Amino acid sequence: MSLVKILAVVPYQGMAEVMNRLAGARKDFQLTVRVGNIQTCRQVLRQESEWDYDVIVSRGGTAMMLRELVSVPVIEIEVSVYDALRCLKSVQGYNGRMAVVGFSNITECVRKLSEMMQYRLDICNITEQSDVEAELIRLRQQGIELVLCDQISRTHAEALGMNSILLTSDETEIVSAFDEAVRVCRLYGGFRRQNEMMRTLLFSQEHHMVCYDEKGGLLFSTLEQDSFYEGFSEELDKMVFEFWDYETLERDCRWKSVVLTLSSKRIFHHGIRCLLIRIGTSKNPLLTANRGVSISTRTDQILADISQIGSSVLMGDLGSLIAGCYGCTLPVLIIGEPGTGKDTIASLIYRHGPFGERMMVTVDCQTVSPRRWRNLLDRENSPLMRSGITLHLRLVNCLSEAQADMLLRFIEQTGLCRRSRMIFSCELTRGETEEGYICGYLKNHFSTITLRLPPLRQRQKDIPGLAALYINQVNLELGRQYIGFEPEALALLQSFGWDENLTQLSRVVRTLALTGEEPHIGKEEVRRVLKAELPRYAQSVAAGCAVVNLRQPLDEIIYDVVRLVLEDEDRNQSRTAARLGISRSTVWSVLKKGQRNHLQGISSDGFGQGFSV
Repeated sequence: MSLVKILAVVPYQGMAEVMNRLAGARKDFQLTVRVGNIQTCRQVLRQESEWDYDVIVSRGGTAMMLRELVSVPVIEIEVSVYDALRCLKSVQGYNGRMAVVGFSNITECVRKLSEMMQYRLDICNITEQSDVEAELIRLRQQGIELVLCDQISRTHAEALGMNSILLTSDETEIVSAFDEAVRVCRLYGGFRRQNEMMRTLLFSQEHHMVCYDEKGGLLFSTLEQDSFYEGFSEELDKMVFEFWDYETLERDCRWKSVVLTLSSKRIFHHGIRCLLIRIGTSKNPLLTANRGVSISTRTDQILADISQIGSSVLMGDLGSLIAGCYGCTLPVLIIGEPGTGKDTIASLIYRHGPFGERMMVTVDCQTVSPRRWRNLLDRENSPLMRSGITLHLRLVNCLSEAQADMLLRFIEQTGLCRRSRMIFSCELTRGETEEGYICGYLKNHFSTITLRLPPLRQRQKDIPGLAALYINQVNLELGRQYIGFEPEALALLQSFGWDENLTQLSRVVRTLALTGEEPHIGKEEVRRVLKAELPRYAQSVAAGCAVVNLRQPLDEIIYDVVRLVLEDEDRNQSRTAARLGISRSTVWSVLKKGQRNHLQGISSDGFGQGFSV
C-alpha cells in the first residue's frame, strides 16, 4: 500500500522538530512540515500545492482557515485537557491577572478547566476578522499582565511588550493527529485516487475546463497548469455572467495573439446550479484581421488611444447625440466623409455601451472577399452568430447590392440587432449622397439611430478647439511645450478646405509640432505646411492650371476654385478677387461661410471667368 502524503502546517519550530522525529519512526506516511499561522498559510499553499498531498495536519485557527481554503481533508491537532493543565500549572504561583487569548478550538478547553479548578481567568476568543493587537491593548488597559495564547496572539503580545505563554501541544496529541490522518486516507483513499485520475484526465485534454457556481465563485479550473493562460482567469470572470443567460453558448475572444473559443453549458452538481466553460484555441477562426474581420477589447492599446483623442469627434453639437447612444442597445448608422471620425465614434460607443466588457468584432466590408462574406453569414463559428457582443460593419455601403440583400435578410431572420449591439458606418466622398440601397434601408428599419458627421469645412468654429486638443496630444507624446497658435495662424486653419477632415488636421498639427521652434505656431509655418497639403492633383498639372472634381455640387466646385487660386496668390484675398473678377467680400464669404448662401451674389459678379480647368 502506498504511503500517505501528509503536509503539516505548524505554529512554531519546536512542534516541527517533534513531528519530524515522530515521523522518522513511522512507515505508513511521508511527512512534509512547514511553519505557518493563520496569516501565512495562504503563502504556504502557494509553495506547496494541496494536490501533492493526501491530507493536511494543523492546529488552532490555522486548521480552521485551511478547511476553508483546500479540498483535501484537514486534521486538527487538538489542545487536550493535559495541554491546558500543563500550561496553567506553569503559572500556578503567578498572582497577577491573566487572560487566555486564541481561537475557540484552543480557548474552550482552558475555559472549562479553569472553571473546574476555580482559576481566575479572562477568556478572549478571536476570529479570522479580529484585530488581535486591539484586543490585547484592551486587555492590558483592563489590568491583564499575562496572556496564555496561541502563536499568532503571542507574536502580537511580544510586539506590545506583554508577557505571554504559548499553549503547546503534547506529543500524544500529535501522534493522535497522525493516526487520524492515516485512518481517514485509508478509508477514503479510493475516492481520492479516483479524483486524482479524473483530474489527470481533465488536465490532459486539449481543451481547458473552468467551472463556476451561480454566484460566480470558481469551483474548478485547469488554467493554472498552463503559463500561457496566466491572468486569463481575471478576464474570464468579467464574462462569466453573460453565459448564465443561455443553456449553452459559444463565443470567441482574443487572448494575447490567439483567438479562443469559449463553450459553456449549465450543469447541476449535488443540486447546485453550476456553469462549465470549455476553453480551446479556434482551429479555423473567422476573427483574423488579414481577412477583413478583426476583434478588439476595451483593454487594447489602440482603443485606449482612441479614448484619449475621442473628444475631437465629441466637440460641438454632435457630441451630446453621440453620448446619448452609449446607454441604449439600438443599432447606430454613422455617415460621414473620409477622416470625420467614424471608426473613433464606433469605438467610443462600444467602450461606453452595454457590452463594453465584452469584445467588439469589426467587419471591413471594403476588403472582405465574396467567399469570406458568405462564410460570415453561413458558418457556425461566425461572429454574426454570437450574442451579447458589439458588431461594427465598417463601410457597409461598399457591399454589392446582392451582398447587402443577404446581410439584411440575415439580420431580420436571426434577430441580430436584438442579440448584439450593431454599429454600421457608411463613407461618402465629397458631394456624394446617402441614398444608396443599404444606407437607405438601414435608416428606415431596425429603429436605427443615424449619426451624420459634418465635414471639417463646416466646423470652422470648432477648429481652434480641435487644434488645441491635438497640440496637447503632441505635447504629451513628444514632450514639447507648445502653447498654441497665433491668431493669424488659426485664421489660416479655419479657411483651409480640409479634404481629409480630422485626419488631415491631426497630420498638419503634428507636422507643425515637429518643425516649429517657438511656443506659439505662426502663420508662415502654417502657410508652408498647408500649401503642401493642397490636393495632390492640383500640384501635378501645368502652372496656372488645376484639376477640379466636377462630380460635386456647383457650390463645392466654386469653393475649390476660390481656394486653389487663393493658395496660388499666397493667400492674398485682394489679388485672388482681382484674378477671378469678383469682389474681395465675395471671396471672404465663400471661404468663411461655406459658399451655400452666396451663389446668387457670386453669379452676379461674373464668377467663373479667368481660370483654367
